[in-house]
Amino acid sequence: MRAGPTLHGGDLSAIRRAYPHAQRPWIDLSTGINPQAYPVPEISPDIWQNLPDVALLDGLYRAAAGYYGVGVRQLTAAPGTQALIQWLPFLRAQISGVGRIGVVGPTYAEHALCWQRAGHQVRQIALEDTADTECDVVVLVNPNNPDGRLCPGADLIPVAERLAARGGWLVLDEAFMDCNSENSFCALLSGRANVIILRSFGKFFGLAGLRLGFAIGAPELVMEIAALIGPWAVSGMACAVGARALQDQAWIVQTRARLHADGQRRDAILVQHGMRIAGSHPLFSLVYTPYADQLFVHLAQSGIYARLFDTQPYWLRIGALADGTAEKRLSHCLHVWKNRQ
Repeated sequence: MRAGPTLHGGDLSAIRRAYPHAQRPWIDLSTGINPQAYPVPEISPDIWQNLPDVALLDGLYRAAAGYYGVGVRQLTAAPGTQALIQWLPFLRAQISGVGRIGVVGPTYAEHALCWQRAGHQVRQIALEDTADTECDVVVLVNPNNPDGRLCPGADLIPVAERLAARGGWLVLDEAFMDCNSENSFCALLSGRANVIILRSFGKFFGLAGLRLGFAIGAPELVMEIAALIGPWAVSGMACAVGARALQDQAWIVQTRARLHADGQRRDAILVQHGMRIAGSHPLFSLVYTPYADQLFVHLAQSGIYARLFDTQPYWLRIGALADGTAEKRLSHCLHVWKNRQ
């Protein structure tokens, strides 16, 4: 079972069918989602029964503005960052026509695919190429998925300014920035109307099924995005749970510390068993090996679901480990693999 360029991790039903005799329970390491999710509070039945009203949305926006350190008018909510990734290319075409898009990569494949679908000319560029590119839009995933490469927000100011001089956009996908919030571009948005930041809720808070994300930028551009998304873009449940979680400072601080510590332990396990780490983030590690296919199968037979990449056959991404049991199973599985080599 190999993931295609437009497929993603997290499809446990498919992996169970492919490996029916694997060890149970399955350990899903195929995503970049926090396995210890924010505890969902008890929610009034009215939230399920009614459309999200102005007060409910306002509570979410105020909580998100406080969490990201921006003004309320600088953000809009969407049903996940994936939806924003799909809509932004069409908004750009609507405003400025189709253009030349530089996607800093290798990275999350959906960015290039979605810009291509909207009729734009897309090419992959290196991070250092952003200084001289003639692109109309530069897309940068920061921290990068799947290798965790992190660029301080301040280093991207010259890129934003060069693009602004010719009417270009800088699109920053900060879906995995919660663990490294000091590097976010959010605090640098003032006066930079051509920068659009995408932030995910589900990954860090471990509630991907809630489908909640945010576009952050200049109020005028945010209004355009909101109009394209349309009314009732996020559910009342997403508003209620999101607002509460984004204001829970104690949980946020504790979770950041835990994920960093857990990531270090995961990397230590990988190194101990001879794995070459090509990049790392608290929510995932990227292993580089010419035996990625075989290692994927070996892990799957032991009930551990990792992430393969069609376009990068030597890559295998290992997600966050939920607990000590998951650590022990991964360690044992890699120990067996190492002894077979």
